[in-house]
Amino acid sequence: MLRISKFVLESQKLRIVVEDYENFTQEIIEVKDKDTWIPILKSIDQNSTLRIWNKEEISTKSLHFLKEKKKKLYYQLNDEDFNLNLDYCLEEDNILHIRYKLSNNRDIKFSKLLVNYEILLGKNPDYTWVPHLVPKDNFVIGDHVFRSPVIIYKKGNLSFALIPDLKTLQNRPFQTILQFNLHPNDNKSPEISYGYGNYKPYKHVYFKHRTFQEWEVKQQTDLTFRYYIIVFNEKSESEILEYINNFLWEKYGRRAFYESLNPQVLPFNINVKEAFKALFERHDCWGNFKIDDMECGGIWQQSWSGEEKLPITYIQPEDIREFKQHRFHPPRIAYAWNNAWFSNIRSSYGLRYFGEIWSNNDYLEKAQRLLNTVLYLPRTNGVFPSIILPTGLNSNTFSVINGTHAFFCLEDFNIVDASVTMYWTLKLLQDFGENEQLIKDKCKLLANLLKSVQLENGAIPTIIGFDEDTNSPIIKEDLINSASSGASMMFLLEYFRIIQDKEIIPVCEKISEFIEKEIIPQDRWHDFEAFYSCTYPPPYNYDYLSKSHIINNLCIYWCAEGFKELYKITQKSEYLEIGERILSTLSLFQQVWNMPYIGIHTFGGFGVQNADAELNDARQALFVKTYMEYYLETGKYEYMERGIAALRASWTTQLLREFYEICPGNLKGLKTIEGIDKGCVFENYGHSGTDVSNRGFFNLDWGNGSAAYATAYAKKHFGDLFIDFKEQFIFGIDGILMKKFDFEDDKVSSEFELIPDKTLIKIKSRAPPDKYVEIIMNQKSIGKFDKKTLENGFTFNYNDKK
Repeated sequence: MLRISKFVLESQKLRIVVEDYENFTQEIIEVKDKDTWIPILKSIDQNSTLRIWNKEEISTKSLHFLKEKKKKLYYQLNDEDFNLNLDYCLEEDNILHIRYKLSNNRDIKFSKLLVNYEILLGKNPDYTWVPHLVPKDNFVIGDHVFRSPVIIYKKGNLSFALIPDLKTLQNRPFQTILQFNLHPNDNKSPEISYGYGNYKPYKHVYFKHRTFQEWEVKQQTDLTFRYYIIVFNEKSESEILEYINNFLWEKYGRRAFYESLNPQVLPFNINVKEAFKALFERHDCWGNFKIDDMECGGIWQQSWSGEEKLPITYIQPEDIREFKQHRFHPPRIAYAWNNAWFSNIRSSYGLRYFGEIWSNNDYLEKAQRLLNTVLYLPRTNGVFPSIILPTGLNSNTFSVINGTHAFFCLEDFNIVDASVTMYWTLKLLQDFGENEQLIKDKCKLLANLLKSVQLENGAIPTIIGFDEDTNSPIIKEDLINSASSGASMMFLLEYFRIIQDKEIIPVCEKISEFIEKEIIPQDRWHDFEAFYSCTYPPPYNYDYLSKSHIINNLCIYWCAEGFKELYKITQKSEYLEIGERILSTLSLFQQVWNMPYIGIHTFGGFGVQNADAELNDARQALFVKTYMEYYLETGKYEYMERGIAALRASWTTQLLREFYEICPGNLKGLKTIEGIDKGCVFENYGHSGTDVSNRGFFNLDWGNGSAAYATAYAKKHFGDLFIDFKEQFIFGIDGILMKKFDFEDDKVSSEFELIPDKTLIKIKSRAPPDKYVEIIMNQKSIGKFDKKTLENGFTFNYNDKK
C-alpha cells in the first residue's frame, strides 16, 4: 500500500491520525494516557471510515488532504459518484467534531451509508450504554429513539462516546441509525457505526435494518451528517454520564428551552380545566361508591377515543373470576386503580390543589373521596388491593384485584403498588394536611410489613402472598431482587419525614446498599413494565451484542427519589452522588430536542425503556418533581430546566385545537377533538416505532391526572416564576420565557415574554433576605415584599402592571 499523506490533529488529550492511501483513507483516534498515545478507534482495515452498502456489497472512497488550520483538518473528494468534504475539528481537548458534507453527482442507490469504526479497546468493556437494544446482527438503533442519542464504551481507564450531531438531522433526507456490536461470538473486533440506513420496527419494539431495500438517491441530494467523538481518561461512569448529559443539554436542550416556550401553547390552568372537563363531563369517568359506609369514589381508568362511548359497565362478584383471566380489559369498566402506573390517589393531588385555588367544591369532594378509597380499602398486614370494582353507582359492595403486573391480575399483592400509593397519601398529608392520623396509621402498617420482609441483601420483594392459617407473608420469586425496591425506599423515607421513626433509616440504607452494589454497576433497571407490559414476553432480556440489560425507567425514577430523600435526611454526601448517578441514567431517556421528523413537538418529553419506542410518555409528569428537587439540593440549573421542560411536555399530547400547529400528528384525522374527546391526553406518541399517534384508549389518570398533578406540584412549590436568592437565578415555569434577570442588594429585576392569555403570575422564592425586596418585571416595579411573603408566594395580576 502506498501512503500518499499523513496528517495529525492533536490536543493534550486526544488526537486523530489521518493517512491517505490510493484506495482508502485510514483514520485512527487516540487518547493520551500519561505519556503514551493509546489508539481507541480506527477505520476498518483497508477501508475508509465512510462506507457505502449497496445491498451486501460494500464500497469505500479515498479522500485527499485539502488544508490544515488551527485545530482543524480538511479533506475532499470529487468523483463521478460524490462531491464530498470532510472536516475534523477539535472543539475541546477531549471533543472531536467530524462533518461529512456530501452530495451525489449522479443518481445512485444504497441501503446504508455509514461511518464505521473498529473499537481497539477489546471485547469486554467494563461499561456500555446504548439508547436501544440491538440483540441481533441486523438490528439497529433507529433515529425514532434519538432522544438523547449516545453510545458509550468504557474499558479500564479509557472511555469514549459517539453522539450524532442533532443539528444535521433537522432536514435529514433519509432515516439515520446507530450500530454497535461487540461481536461476542466471533473473532472480529467490536464495531460502532453511524449514518444513513433504513429500518423498520420489529416486534415490540426493536429496529431492524432492511439489507436488501435500497434508497434511490436523486442527483445533488444533500447527504450531510455530523457527529461527535468524546474521550475520557480516568473518569468514573458517574462522571462520564454527567458530562454527556450536560453536553447534550448545553448543545440542544438549553438552547431549545430559552428559544421558545414550545411545546407549551397555553397557560397551564387552561390545560388543567380542559383535562378535568374531559374526565368528569365529556367522558364521565367518575363514580361514587362506599366502603364500610364511608363515602368513596374513583376515576374509572380507561375510555376510548371516538364519537361513540360505551356505557360504564359494573362487574358483579359472580363475574370477577372470569374477569381476572383477561390481560387487557375492555374500556369503560367501573374500576379504580392505584398501581404503579394508574393512580387515582396521585390524581387527587391535582384535584385538591386546583379545587382549592378555584374554590371548586366538587373537585375538593372528589379529592377527598379518592383519599377515602385508599384509606378504607381492606388490608392484609398493611397491603391492600391495587384495583377496586364497585358493583354499581353508590354501591356499598365491591370486588377487588389484590395486585397487578401491568394489565395482568394477581391473586397476590404487589408491594410496589402499595408503596407508591401510600407515598402519594403522604404527599397529600404534607402539602394539604389531609386525614393526618389515619394516614399515619395506615402507613405504619405498611412500613412494618416492609421491615419484616426485607431480604438479607437489602432488597424488598415485589410480590407477596399470605399463609391462610398464620397470615404470615410468603415472598414470591417474581422480581425478587430488582430495582423495584426503590419504590419501597421512596415510601419509607417519606413516612420517616412525618413520624421520625429512626428504625426506618437502617432499612433504607440497606436498600440503598443493594441498589448501589447489585443494580447500578450493571444498569439492571428491572421492574414490572419491562416484563409484563406491551413487550410481554420480551423477546430479549439481555443484549449480548452491546452488553446491556433491558431497562425500564420507572424504577430508575423511584431509586433517584429514594437516594435524594436519604441524602436530605442523613446529609451523607455519598447518597446525593449516587442519586445523581441514577438521575443521569434517567436523563438519557429525555428528548433534548424537537425531532423534526416526528409529528409532535418532542422537546422535554421522555421515553420508557430501551426496548420500546414511546415518545412523550405520561410518566414524564412524575419526573418533574424529581428534577426540580435535585436542583434544590445541588444548585445545578440543568436539573430545574429539565424538570420544567418535562412539565411542558406533559401536555403535548392533549387533544386541543391549539396544538394543531406544533403537534399535527397527534390530531390528524381525529374528528372529536372539538367534541367529546376534547381535553383528553394520550398516553404517548409513536409507540409502534413509527410517526403515528397512539390512538385508541385513554388511561385517564395516567395522562390527564398525571399532568394535572405535576402542574399542581410545580405551582404549589415553585410558582409560575421562581426566584432563587440562594443561587441568584430566576426560572420561568408556566408560560414565562425568561430573557434576562439581575439581582441587586434590595432589588430583583427580570425581563421575559409571557404566553398569550396568561394574566395571573404566582411568584415564589427560596432564601430571600431578611428585608424588603423590590420586584421589577419587564422594567416596571410591582412593589416591595418582605421575606415571609416571598417565601410563601403570592399571585400578581400582570395586567395591573400595564
